Amino acid sequence: MAAGLSGSTMASFAVKNPLLAAAARFRTLPSRAGRPLPFSPFTRTARRRGQETGGEVPMTEMLGTFALSVGAAVGMEFWAQWAHKALWHASLWHMHESHHRPRDGPFELNDVFAIINAGPAIALLAYGFFHRGLIPGLCFGAGLGITLFGMAYMFVHDGLVHRRFPVGPIADVPYFRRVAAAHKIHHMDKFEGVPYGLFLGPKELEDVGGLDELEQELARINRTRSI
Repeated sequence: MAAGLSGSTMASFAVKNPLLAAAARFRTLPSRAGRPLPFSPFTRTARRRGQETGGEVPMTEMLGTFALSVGAAVGMEFWAQWAHKALWHASLWHMHESHHRPRDGPFELNDVFAIINAGPAIALLAYGFFHRGLIPGLCFGAGLGITLFGMAYMFVHDGLVHRRFPVGPIADVPYFRRVAAAHKIHHMDKFEGVPYGLFLGPKELEDVGGLDELEQELARINRTRSI
């Protein structure tokens, strides 16, 4: 029956049927065989002087971005450890003290430090995203690493340790529970504030002979979770 329909009849039917019309338009699009997808992870687009340009990202830029993202994430742990001891428990104690007191409401003055750390990360990400080259790629990697560390810190420190929001299966990770126990000891001030870092907190306690206290606190946390 379809073979007997005239071309004008088929065209009229396609106009009335939006699915057929969309299929007809799709068939007229140029083939992208062998060309990268517009949002492929191996391509980057940048707007320069009002024109859209694109192309494959050089391997050196990709490797630099990846390496610096990992390096920045790891480095942030050591930065946080130093800043926590040298700044937050010293000249900036008037702000950080809010974190060592019972919180009244959903926020505390100590949250300002998270905003301060977010500023450089956003700037680095923006510069790396809107520019091309090795240096912008490194900047993007650094911003990404800072962001990933900040997200991990938020979930473990604010969520798991201080229970400001539920963290789901993160609470079931054994090492994260160990990290939480170590940070609880920091708030007890048993070892002059050690540990000041977060993810390497258990190692800091080991260095000052606090493994027994860590195991006791971890056992207490596990008992509390089982109740």
